[in-house]
Parts: sequence; C-alpha cells; structure tokens
Amino acid sequence: MWAAPGGGISPGETPLAALSRELQEEGGLAAPTDPPPVWHQEVVAPGHAKGYDSVINEYFLVHIAEFKPCGTLSDDQLAAEHQ
Repeated sequence: MWAAPGGGISPGETPLAALSRELQEEGGLAAPTDPPPVWHQEVVAPGHAKGYDSVINEYFLVHIAEFKPCGTLSDDQLAAEHQ
C-alpha cells in the first residue's frame, strides 16, 4: 500500500520544517526548499484522530526523480506512530 508520508507538527515547527523531517524519517528523502502547497484539508469530527476533535492536513507537491525508500525510522517505529 502506498500512502503519503505524514505526521504531526511539533511545537514551534513550521509546516515546511515538518515536511522535511517527515520525508527524511519515513522516506529517506531530502525535501526541496519551497515545494508548492497543493491541498489544505480541515476535518472536524470527534474521534477522527485519536485524542483530537479535528485535524488539519497540508499537502505539498514534491518532485523526486527516483528514490529507493529508506527512511530513518525502523518498521517498528513507523508502526508505533499509528497506535
């Protein structure tokens, strides 16, 4: 299954800094300096995300010529992010 890399934004972190961190952790990729935003989504629904009553998703267009997925997190660490 393919899914977009993602995660939360840490306190004081910008969306672009979070993008860069998540791409490195989950895909072993270096993010471009200023990728264009392509979609902003706000979901307000109790229970949609564990412990939250809403989520905001920001999607950016990142062009990568070719890569072999090799993030810095292990399979167990990635699985733990979704528990």
